[in-house]
Amino acid sequence: MQPFIVYSLCVVIFNVPTLVLYVLILLGNVLHLLRLSPSSFLIFFLCVGSFINTANELIVCASHLISGVNSYDTRACLIQSVLVTFGCLLSITQGSGLTLLRYLSIVRKQKIHYSYVSIFTATSTAVCILLVTIPFILGSQNETYGMHPSGVVCTVLWFKTDIQTRVVACICGVFCAIPVCFIGFAYAAIYARVSKVISEASGTLEESGQSNEGTPGSAVAVLPGQPKGLKLHQEQRREYEQSQKKLLIQSIVIVSVMLAGWGPYCIMGFAEVLMGSPVTIEVELTADALVAAMELINAVVVLWFDAEIRANVVNLGGYFHKVV
Repeated sequence: MQPFIVYSLCVVIFNVPTLVLYVLILLGNVLHLLRLSPSSFLIFFLCVGSFINTANELIVCASHLISGVNSYDTRACLIQSVLVTFGCLLSITQGSGLTLLRYLSIVRKQKIHYSYVSIFTATSTAVCILLVTIPFILGSQNETYGMHPSGVVCTVLWFKTDIQTRVVACICGVFCAIPVCFIGFAYAAIYARVSKVISEASGTLEESGQSNEGTPGSAVAVLPGQPKGLKLHQEQRREYEQSQKKLLIQSIVIVSVMLAGWGPYCIMGFAEVLMGSPVTIEVELTADALVAAMELINAVVVLWFDAEIRANVVNLGGYFHKVV
């Protein structure tokens, strides 16, 4: 059996459950989109990007299995190249938006309104659309987009040396590098802030003689004889801080999975730009496999950590059960 057939079969087996999970996430939450919290709103659109990538790779590999040959329609590959590139850029921007949300909430102490995430998502989506249409504006879409040597991925041909493709590669590289650098800076600042708050809370607890299990930010101890109103306020504060801690953990896990999946692929693309030639098929397939694994893990992580999205998916199952 030829290697591309084996890989295509593995992708189909692996991506079918992944695609099912994303379909459930999107169908279950699309009608509740305006009622989602800001972080869940961004996660929803991150899942949109992952769904696009998973569906396109599944279509290509299923086509190989049906035809039995390592060839693909040029026009279809052009369309899928645009969609895959858009999905990748959308996932990265929404991941950085999720990080920005935590940075503003924890470090800047700003309350995030729904209008912020809606404007951020609309703007970042518009920029992603603009980026993927640049080859069409330059008239180089047939040279810039196409099937990679592995025969399983339609996207930007990073190794092409024509000026138009180089321009697109550089713009996409800068566009991806900025969010990644910000993510590193933001989580460093968040770590510093949380460490400072924990230190202050520990000092306050030692002074009061209390052995309270405080969460990050619980810098005020509850002392005997305090008014009930003050105790209630402190309890509400602890609950808020606990929810922020859960959201922080959720964001770190989702963004880490995203970077672990897309990181090797971006490094591969950067290497192809520098070399002016494609990497070996083994390297490319490894990078593609890591992206596919990331998409599945990301779907599971979203359902595990995001209670809002999970509840809507469960309710969707109940709705279908009633219909049947």
